[in-house]
Amino acid sequence: MGHFKFFIVFLIILFSVKAEAQSISEQKVPSVIVNNFKKKYPKAFDVDWEKHYKMYCVYFSTTESPSQEVWYNESMETVKHVEEIVIKQVPEKIKKVIDDHYKKFKLDDLKRITIGKSIRYLIELDSKNEELEITFNEQGEVLSKIKSD
Repeated sequence: MGHFKFFIVFLIILFSVKAEAQSISEQKVPSVIVNNFKKKYPKAFDVDWEKHYKMYCVYFSTTESPSQEVWYNESMETVKHVEEIVIKQVPEKIKKVIDDHYKKFKLDDLKRITIGKSIRYLIELDSKNEELEITFNEQGEVLSKIKSD
């Protein structure tokens, strides 16, 4: 049931905030959120803020990850963190599943998604004939798989 809850929360956040996206200046973001962000990511650059309905999202880069986003709710709490990662940051159990079942594919895009204490890995795989977007938990279990031709 935990996987299902995570997936539902992820979908609700994803779809509910997309429709209300609005770029905003840092001055329009509550100072508590800005200060917490700057404290946690002091070396962030290329920082862009957006307001999505009742949530704030900051897109940024660091030397460790060229693409990150952090979502804050109305209570000023971090609700989601998405970061682009490299293969060495992917758990071995996930690498094994990819090696065992997706040999004909090449890795395209790797992301680690943290919602609360739950961590998921979104892996995009490409082959000559198809693309896959697979979400794994840390134990290497496939939680969702989207196929496109």
